[in-house]
Amino acid sequence: MIYYCKRFFPFIKFDALRRYDAPGMVLGIFLGFLYLSLLLGFCPAEAAIIEADRIDYQTDTGLFKAAGSVKIRENSCKITGGEALFYSKGKSRRVTVTGNPLLAGEGITLSSKKMEMEKQVFAASGDVRLQREDIRAVCETAIYKVASKEITLSGAVKAWQADKSISAERMLFTSGLIRAEGNARLEMPLEDADKNG
Repeated sequence: MIYYCKRFFPFIKFDALRRYDAPGMVLGIFLGFLYLSLLLGFCPAEAAIIEADRIDYQTDTGLFKAAGSVKIRENSCKITGGEALFYSKGKSRRVTVTGNPLLAGEGITLSSKKMEMEKQVFAASGDVRLQREDIRAVCETAIYKVASKEITLSGAVKAWQADKSISAERMLFTSGLIRAEGNARLEMPLEDADKNG
Protein backbone atom coordinates (compact mmCIF):
# COMPACT_ATOMS: atom_id res chain seq x y z
CA MET A 1 0.00 0.00 0.00
CA ILE A 2 2.91 2.33 0.68
CA TYR A 3 3.98 1.98 -2.97
CA TYR A 4 0.56 3.12 -4.22
CA CYS A 5 0.38 5.96 -1.70
CA LYS A 6 3.79 7.19 -2.83
CA ARG A 7 2.79 6.87 -6.47
CA PHE A 8 -0.42 8.90 -6.18
CA PHE A 9 0.61 11.25 -3.36
CA PRO A 10 4.31 11.97 -4.08
CA PHE A 11 4.29 15.21 -2.10
CA ILE A 12 3.79 13.37 1.22
CA LYS A 13 6.64 11.67 3.11
CA PHE A 14 5.68 8.08 3.94
CA ASP A 15 8.85 7.15 5.82
CA ALA A 16 6.90 7.63 9.04
CA LEU A 17 4.99 4.44 8.26
CA ARG A 18 8.16 2.42 8.54
CA ARG A 19 8.87 3.89 11.99
CA TYR A 20 5.32 2.98 13.15
CA ASP A 21 4.59 6.37 14.66
CA ALA A 22 0.89 7.11 15.22
CA PRO A 23 0.44 10.15 12.94
CA GLY A 24 2.17 8.36 10.04
CA MET A 25 0.03 5.24 10.52
CA VAL A 26 -3.20 7.26 10.59
CA LEU A 27 -2.21 9.21 7.50
CA GLY A 28 -1.21 6.05 5.64
CA ILE A 29 -4.46 4.27 6.50
CA PHE A 30 -6.54 7.29 5.46
CA LEU A 31 -4.74 7.65 2.14
CA GLY A 32 -4.97 3.91 1.54
CA PHE A 33 -8.76 4.00 1.95
CA LEU A 34 -8.95 7.12 -0.23
CA TYR A 35 -6.94 5.42 -2.97
CA LEU A 36 -9.04 2.24 -2.73
CA SER A 37 -12.30 4.18 -2.95
CA LEU A 38 -11.13 6.13 -6.00
CA LEU A 39 -9.86 2.94 -7.64
CA LEU A 40 -13.20 1.21 -7.10
CA GLY A 41 -15.05 4.12 -8.70
CA PHE A 42 -17.37 4.98 -5.85
CA CYS A 43 -18.79 8.45 -5.41
CA PRO A 44 -15.75 10.77 -5.23
CA ALA A 45 -17.50 13.15 -2.85
CA GLU A 46 -17.48 10.55 -0.07
CA ALA A 47 -14.98 7.74 0.32
CA ALA A 48 -16.11 4.14 0.50
CA ILE A 49 -14.87 2.22 3.51
CA ILE A 50 -14.21 -1.50 3.26
CA GLU A 51 -13.50 -3.56 6.37
CA ALA A 52 -12.82 -7.30 6.57
CA ASP A 53 -10.69 -9.86 8.38
CA ARG A 54 -8.45 -9.99 5.31
CA ILE A 55 -8.11 -8.08 2.02
CA ASP A 56 -5.99 -9.39 -0.88
CA TYR A 57 -5.14 -7.30 -3.95
CA GLN A 58 -4.03 -8.87 -7.25
CA THR A 59 -2.03 -6.10 -8.89
CA ASP A 60 -2.01 -7.67 -12.37
CA THR A 61 -5.82 -8.13 -12.63
CA GLY A 62 -7.05 -5.22 -10.48
CA LEU A 63 -9.02 -7.63 -8.27
CA PHE A 64 -9.51 -7.08 -4.54
CA LYS A 65 -10.80 -9.96 -2.42
CA ALA A 66 -12.16 -9.28 1.07
CA ALA A 67 -12.96 -12.23 3.32
CA GLY A 68 -14.44 -12.62 6.78
CA SER A 69 -16.93 -10.18 8.38
CA VAL A 70 -16.99 -7.92 5.33
CA LYS A 71 -18.46 -4.44 5.81
CA ILE A 72 -18.75 -1.92 2.99
CA ARG A 73 -19.99 1.62 3.67
CA GLU A 74 -20.65 4.10 0.91
CA ASN A 75 -22.68 7.28 1.38
CA SER A 76 -25.74 6.19 3.38
CA CYS A 77 -25.64 2.51 2.35
CA LYS A 78 -23.97 -0.33 4.23
CA ILE A 79 -23.45 -3.90 3.00
CA THR A 80 -22.32 -6.80 5.16
CA GLY A 81 -21.43 -10.30 4.01
CA GLY A 82 -18.98 -13.17 4.27
CA GLU A 83 -16.87 -12.43 1.20
CA ALA A 84 -16.55 -9.70 -1.43
CA LEU A 85 -14.79 -9.36 -4.78
CA PHE A 86 -13.94 -5.88 -6.06
CA TYR A 87 -12.96 -5.72 -9.71
CA SER A 88 -11.52 -2.50 -11.06
CA LYS A 89 -9.86 -2.20 -14.44
CA GLY A 90 -10.16 0.78 -16.76
CA LYS A 91 -13.69 2.16 -16.47
CA SER A 92 -15.14 -1.19 -15.40
CA ARG A 93 -15.77 -1.33 -11.65
CA ARG A 94 -17.87 -4.03 -10.03
CA VAL A 95 -18.39 -5.45 -6.53
CA THR A 96 -19.84 -8.90 -5.76
CA VAL A 97 -20.76 -9.85 -2.19
CA THR A 98 -21.63 -13.40 -1.10
CA GLY A 99 -22.15 -15.15 2.23
CA ASN A 100 -25.64 -13.84 3.10
CA PRO A 101 -25.15 -10.22 1.99
CA LEU A 102 -27.35 -7.60 3.62
CA LEU A 103 -27.85 -4.05 2.32
CA ALA A 104 -29.18 -1.45 4.74
CA GLY A 105 -29.77 2.24 4.12
CA GLU A 106 -31.95 4.74 2.28
CA GLY A 107 -34.98 3.39 4.18
CA ILE A 108 -34.63 -0.19 2.93
CA THR A 109 -33.17 -3.51 4.01
CA LEU A 110 -32.35 -6.03 1.27
CA SER A 111 -30.92 -9.51 1.84
CA SER A 112 -30.10 -12.33 -0.58
CA LYS A 113 -27.59 -15.10 -1.36
CA LYS A 114 -25.59 -12.91 -3.74
CA MET A 115 -25.40 -9.16 -4.32
CA GLU A 116 -23.63 -7.16 -7.02
CA MET A 117 -23.21 -3.42 -7.29
CA GLU A 118 -22.03 -1.24 -10.13
CA LYS A 119 -22.56 2.51 -10.61
CA GLN A 120 -24.98 2.87 -7.67
CA VAL A 121 -27.15 -0.03 -8.84
CA PHE A 122 -27.54 -3.07 -6.56
CA ALA A 123 -28.59 -6.44 -8.00
CA ALA A 124 -29.63 -9.11 -5.48
CA SER A 125 -30.34 -12.74 -6.39
CA GLY A 126 -31.35 -15.92 -4.59
CA ASP A 127 -33.91 -15.94 -1.75
CA VAL A 128 -34.30 -12.14 -1.84
CA ARG A 129 -36.03 -10.46 1.09
CA LEU A 130 -36.95 -6.77 1.10
CA GLN A 131 -38.17 -4.49 3.87
CA ARG A 132 -39.17 -0.95 2.86
CA GLU A 133 -40.93 1.07 5.53
CA ASP A 134 -43.95 -1.09 6.50
CA ILE A 135 -43.84 -3.24 3.34
CA ARG A 136 -42.17 -6.65 3.22
CA ALA A 137 -41.50 -8.64 0.05
CA VAL A 138 -39.85 -11.86 -1.12
CA CYS A 139 -38.74 -12.80 -4.65
CA GLU A 140 -35.94 -14.41 -6.68
CA THR A 141 -34.15 -11.28 -7.95
CA ALA A 142 -34.18 -7.56 -7.16
CA ILE A 143 -32.58 -4.46 -8.69
CA TYR A 144 -32.28 -1.32 -6.57
CA LYS A 145 -31.31 2.00 -8.21
CA VAL A 146 -30.06 4.38 -5.53
CA ALA A 147 -30.46 7.59 -7.57
CA SER A 148 -34.16 7.07 -8.36
CA LYS A 149 -34.87 4.90 -5.26
CA GLU A 150 -36.60 2.49 -7.65
CA ILE A 151 -36.74 -1.24 -6.84
CA THR A 152 -37.68 -3.90 -9.39
CA LEU A 153 -38.53 -7.35 -8.05
CA SER A 154 -39.00 -10.41 -10.26
CA GLY A 155 -39.57 -14.15 -9.95
CA ALA A 156 -42.46 -15.32 -7.73
CA VAL A 157 -42.86 -11.92 -6.06
CA LYS A 158 -45.06 -11.57 -2.99
CA ALA A 159 -45.42 -8.40 -0.91
CA TRP A 160 -47.27 -7.67 2.36
CA GLN A 161 -48.45 -4.51 4.06
CA ALA A 162 -50.52 -4.88 7.23
CA ASP A 163 -53.47 -7.18 6.26
CA LYS A 164 -52.99 -6.84 2.48
CA SER A 165 -50.85 -8.98 0.19
CA ILE A 166 -50.08 -8.80 -3.52
CA SER A 167 -48.29 -11.31 -5.72
CA ALA A 168 -47.06 -11.18 -9.33
CA GLU A 169 -44.26 -12.23 -11.66
CA ARG A 170 -42.76 -8.73 -11.52
CA MET A 171 -43.20 -5.76 -9.20
CA LEU A 172 -41.95 -2.18 -9.38
CA PHE A 173 -41.59 -0.11 -6.22
CA THR A 174 -41.34 3.66 -6.68
CA SER A 175 -42.15 6.52 -4.36
CA GLY A 176 -45.73 5.93 -3.20
CA LEU A 177 -46.51 3.31 -5.87
CA ILE A 178 -46.28 -0.47 -6.25
CA ARG A 179 -46.99 -1.79 -9.75
CA ALA A 180 -47.56 -5.56 -10.08
CA GLU A 181 -47.37 -7.17 -13.53
CA GLY A 182 -47.87 -10.73 -14.77
CA ASN A 183 -50.51 -12.84 -13.01
CA ALA A 184 -51.01 -10.05 -10.46
CA ARG A 185 -53.20 -10.95 -7.50
CA LEU A 186 -54.33 -8.81 -4.56
CA GLU A 187 -55.71 -10.24 -1.31
CA MET A 188 -57.31 -8.06 1.34
CA PRO A 189 -60.05 -8.58 3.93
CA LEU A 190 -63.59 -7.40 3.22
CA GLU A 191 -65.10 -4.97 5.69
CA ASP A 192 -67.16 -6.59 8.44
CA ALA A 193 -70.79 -6.77 7.30
CA ASP A 194 -71.95 -5.65 10.75
CA LYS A 195 -70.11 -2.34 10.34
CA ASN A 196 -72.08 -1.61 7.16
CA GLY A 197 -75.37 -2.23 8.97
